[in-house]
Amino acid sequence: MISSNSLLTPNMKVNKSQLISVLLFLVFANSYCQQTSDEVRGILPLGKQSSGHIEGENFILTIGIDKYDNWSELDNAVNDAKGVHNLFTEKLGFKEFRAPILNEEATKENILSVIENDMVNDLGENDNLVIFFAGHGESFARRIGSIRDTIGYLIPVDGEPLKEKRTSTYIKSSDFMNAIDQLPAKHILVILDACKSGIAIKTLPGVRNSNQYSNEMRRKMSRKIVTSAQANQVASDGGPVDGHSLFTGTLINGFKQGLEIDLYPERFVTSSEIGQYLKAKVGQNNNGEIFQTPDFGAFGHDQRGELVIDLRDESFPVLISSIERLMQAGDLTEAWQQLSILKQNYPQNLVTIYYLYRKAMFQNNYNNAKYAFLKYFNLDHQYDRLGDLSFGDVQDLDHRLDYFNDLLEVKKSLKDLKLTVFKISWVDQTDGSQIVVKDKIVPVINDDGLEQYTLDSGSSYQFLLSNSGKTNLFIYSMLHDSKGNFRMARIIEDWGVLDNGLAKGSKILTAIIENNGVEGLVRWDFFGSDKRNRTISNPINRLSRGSRNSINLEGFKLSKKQVYLVFK
Repeated sequence: MISSNSLLTPNMKVNKSQLISVLLFLVFANSYCQQTSDEVRGILPLGKQSSGHIEGENFILTIGIDKYDNWSELDNAVNDAKGVHNLFTEKLGFKEFRAPILNEEATKENILSVIENDMVNDLGENDNLVIFFAGHGESFARRIGSIRDTIGYLIPVDGEPLKEKRTSTYIKSSDFMNAIDQLPAKHILVILDACKSGIAIKTLPGVRNSNQYSNEMRRKMSRKIVTSAQANQVASDGGPVDGHSLFTGTLINGFKQGLEIDLYPERFVTSSEIGQYLKAKVGQNNNGEIFQTPDFGAFGHDQRGELVIDLRDESFPVLISSIERLMQAGDLTEAWQQLSILKQNYPQNLVTIYYLYRKAMFQNNYNNAKYAFLKYFNLDHQYDRLGDLSFGDVQDLDHRLDYFNDLLEVKKSLKDLKLTVFKISWVDQTDGSQIVVKDKIVPVINDDGLEQYTLDSGSSYQFLLSNSGKTNLFIYSMLHDSKGNFRMARIIEDWGVLDNGLAKGSKILTAIIENNGVEGLVRWDFFGSDKRNRTISNPINRLSRGSRNSINLEGFKLSKKQVYLVFK
C-alpha cells in the first residue's frame, strides 16, 4: 500500500482542498483496480503464466487407436501408446497431461479439444511437451490449377471410410501441427507412428545434429517432429519387439539401450538425437515386406532449441553407466545396489544378466553365475553378445564354470602366501638401453574388506610371492579380467618351483604382466596346495571338452587368496 505522504516532497506546499483531492484520487484508483482486475485477467494471453521456474514441467500425451469405426483394425497401436506413456512417466520422470486417449475416446473432436482447449489453458511457457500418436494415416493428391499438392491426414477413430474420401472427418496434418505450434510450451516433440506420416514435415526445415548441448539449447524454443515413415510410405504394425510396431518398439527398446549414443557423461538425450536414432535403426530392421524410413525435422516457431530429456537415476543408460563406473573404481557395494534397481526395472535385458553374472563371480556364488548363463541361453533371441562377452566367450565360460567348479568353491584362506605388488616401468638410458624400475604399491582395504591395489590403466605389474609356511607350496593362479572372463594364468616361470613348489621361507618374482591400457577391476585368485595337481596346471578348453568334465581335487588340500587390482 502506498502512503499518501509519499506523493509529497519537502518543497511542496499544498492546501487542504488539494490534499483532499489527492486522497479521493487514491481511493478511486484503488477501487477501480479492484473492480476491473477480473476483466483485465480475461484479456491476458491464454495459458498458465510463468512462475519464474526456468525448467518448467515435463508432460506426455499419447494417443492410440486399434479399433476403428470404419477403418481396418490395428494390432499394436494401443500397446504403443501405453508403452510410450509408461516409458516417459515411469522411467523418464514426465507427468501425464492426461491419461492415454485410446480407441473410442480418440475422436477428432476429443483429440483437437485436448490440444486447442486443455493444453492452451494449462501449459506454461517454460513447460516441455511430448505428443505421441499411433494409428492410421493417409494422404491424398490434389490438383490446384496447374499445381499438384499432397495433403496428409491422421485418422481418428470416427473417421469416415477411406473410399468415401470425406476428409473433413479426418485430422489434417498441417492443422494438427499448427495447433500444436501455437501452444505456450517452450519445447515440444511430436512423434507420429502412422502410415505416410512423413507428409507432416515435408516442407519443414532440417534439424542440426545435437550431441553436445549447453543451457543455450534449453533456453531457445523448440518444435520438433519425428515420423515413423516417409510421406509415401506405409508403416509396419509389428516388429521385433512383441506387442509393438516396428517404429515404437525401436523407440522403447532404444531408451532401454541408451539409444546407442554417448549419453553417459551428460545423462540426457535430445529430440534430435531420438530422431537420428530412429531414422538409422528402423531402416536396419525392415522385414523385407514393408520398407519404411523415419524422418524428423522442425516446425513452426522452432528457434533451434532442443527438448532435453534428463535421464533419471533409474533409467537404463544411467544405471549401467553407474554400475560400470563403480565397478571400475572398485566400489562393489554401491555397484550391487545400483544393480538391484537395474534387475527390478529390466529383468530380461542381456546387460542385466551380464552384470548379475559379474556380481555372482565377485561374490564367489557360482551357482548364480551358472543361472545367469542358463537364463541367457533360454531367452528367445538370436544369441548375441552378453555385455562385454562375445557368444564364444559365453560358451567357453559356461563350460569353465563346470570344469573349475570345485576349484572356484574353495573356501579356506591361503594364509601361508604373502605377496607384494610392483608397478613396472622402463626408463631409457643415454646409451639407448632400458632399465626396469619397480615401484611398490601399497594396498588399501575397501568397504567390502577386500585387499585392493590401484594402478594406472597403462601400467604393467609384477607379483612378489613369499611362502611363510612350513612346507613347500604349489601355487596356481587364475585371472578374472575386467570383462568377466576368467582363466588359469601361469605367471611363475621357474620350472623348478612349478615342479617342486615354492620352498618354505623363499620368495619368487612372477612374470611381468601387461595391462595394455584397459581400465576397470580385475581379480587374481591364488590357490595353494601341498602337492602338484596337473589338472589345474593344464586345464582343457571347450574344443577338448570331451576328455574331462572337471578338475580332480580328490586328496588335495587347497586354500585360496584373492587380490583385487583397480586400473584407472
